[in-house]
Amino acid sequence: MTRLVIAAAIAITGCHGDPQGAPAARGAGSASVPAPPDAAPVTSWIEPCAAALRAYPNTTPTRRPMALITGCKPYGEWTPLLGWQTLAADGGPRLEAIEAAMTASHAYCSTAGKQAFEGALDEARGSSTERPWRRLADVCGADVSAEAEARFASAPFFVLDRIARAVGSEPTLAPLLADLTLPLPPWSLSGAGVQTPSSPVTKPDIGHVVVTVTQTGYFVGTLATVRFAASGLTVDLGAAPYPGTPATAFTLDAAVTNQLHAGESVAIVAPSGIRAHRIVDAVAATGNSYPVLLAVAAPGGPPGWVLLGTSPVRLMKTLSARATAVPYALHGRCDDVVRAISAATPDSLGAYTPTLAIDADVTAADLAKVLGALAYKNVTAVGLQTVHGRRSP
Repeated sequence: MTRLVIAAAIAITGCHGDPQGAPAARGAGSASVPAPPDAAPVTSWIEPCAAALRAYPNTTPTRRPMALITGCKPYGEWTPLLGWQTLAADGGPRLEAIEAAMTASHAYCSTAGKQAFEGALDEARGSSTERPWRRLADVCGADVSAEAEARFASAPFFVLDRIARAVGSEPTLAPLLADLTLPLPPWSLSGAGVQTPSSPVTKPDIGHVVVTVTQTGYFVGTLATVRFAASGLTVDLGAAPYPGTPATAFTLDAAVTNQLHAGESVAIVAPSGIRAHRIVDAVAATGNSYPVLLAVAAPGGPPGWVLLGTSPVRLMKTLSARATAVPYALHGRCDDVVRAISAATPDSLGAYTPTLAIDADVTAADLAKVLGALAYKNVTAVGLQTVHGRRSP
């Protein structure tokens, strides 16, 4: 691959003085003091940014945002902005560093925008709110994002928007913006998201259609993506912006089918602490019509963003006529089941579709842990069924 080499331009200016070029003096008998040269444009960021942009096709989707943030630094380090929520006393950036990074990256569309951000900053630090960024988006709109979508207002979104504009204004980099699309976190209109479980084995990709499981029902929606352009970021919320439209056990299958493209899988998004019975019910409602996977938190996203991957093990409705030679009964935290799976040989598991019999104590986090253990043994699908036992206190 041809490496992009950029020579730094050196601006040369003459000394201030009279029309004949005689140097100006500070006073009688003083030595002349030439004015400092104009600042040379900073170009050292261009080559590493080009490398990050070119590596985009070979970078897993959930790691793409951070790869660009790490590789493209037109205004210097992004650390003060990405770490803004952590108080300085706890190792976070000082307020002056945040303000300097915002000024360097041309953050403020007006004095009102600056006041809106800084007025909310001090109180918001140390919490999980994105209030300063939403205030800035409210005031500055298109100056913060080409398509101001308040639900995603956050430090990573702002940083990516600054990168898009800087790349778009650099002739050597602008062509690399074509078809550059990144995933966004599953945030609703209010900016709230679901705390999804993690898994020891994660596929760092997810389809565009997800089923969000709640205690009382389901939602079928599409995950948002963001496209880079010279004018900033453009958000695509999809046909049914997350979390989507409500569904019941009777309408879930049809609602999913209407959104899925041929050959795609659907992911179930569930809070870590929700009872896994609800996931089993959702899988049963689909009737094995298409691949169903459990959404899990994927590593490698920007600070404050939980991007979704999937467990690679397909979840299936258990059919009574199906031979399932390896049944596992899941109780409580399922540690005994994980140990049993870890001790099993791949041959004893890979030839079958294990059945997971799930009681009322098992949570989505427990299920994700078990699926990770099965995926490590190269199991590609499991049947799910519920056991209606008594809950633990």
